Amino acid sequence: MKGKVLFFSVVFYAVIGTWLWGEYQQRPRVLDGLGHVILGMTPAQVVGVLGRPTEEFAQSEVEDQRLEYNYRKDGLSDYLVVFWPDEAGEQKADIICREGGSVFGLAVGQSSELDIIEKLGKPSHRSFGPDGRAKAISYENFKVAFEVEGGWTREICVSQSGSISYTLESIRV
Repeated sequence: MKGKVLFFSVVFYAVIGTWLWGEYQQRPRVLDGLGHVILGMTPAQVVGVLGRPTEEFAQSEVEDQRLEYNYRKDGLSDYLVVFWPDEAGEQKADIICREGGSVFGLAVGQSSELDIIEKLGKPSHRSFGPDGRAKAISYENFKVAFEVEGGWTREICVSQSGSISYTLESIRV
């Protein structure tokens, strides 16, 4: 009898411990990357982790010297990594976005804008796309932003600033 009680006690505590660990892993916290890509990585380091990008875009204007690597899979942008030069002029990953995956238990295509706000609170910044249908809601304290369209999460981004904005933004009153 003692053996059965001990066995079931160990199983019970193992199940509870596993559940608590899962909850702990999904807690909101400051993010430093998405998947295997970490903010501050160089282009060579990103290629070392993800391989050659599907698309590469370099902007060479004086005020805008960004470099973008896009990794497409099944028509979706599996990773979009935007590099900006640091103080020494070396390109470093500044924004990382994915059209899949999850953070804090909030998943692309499965979590609504209301789910995000319920879990993380009021966003620190909002930006509306040029057509007014899509918007980015940012949480600078967690370095994360969510692109939402039709009320549902379409993309998750992590950035050094914690905020993302559309280049051409619609005017909302």
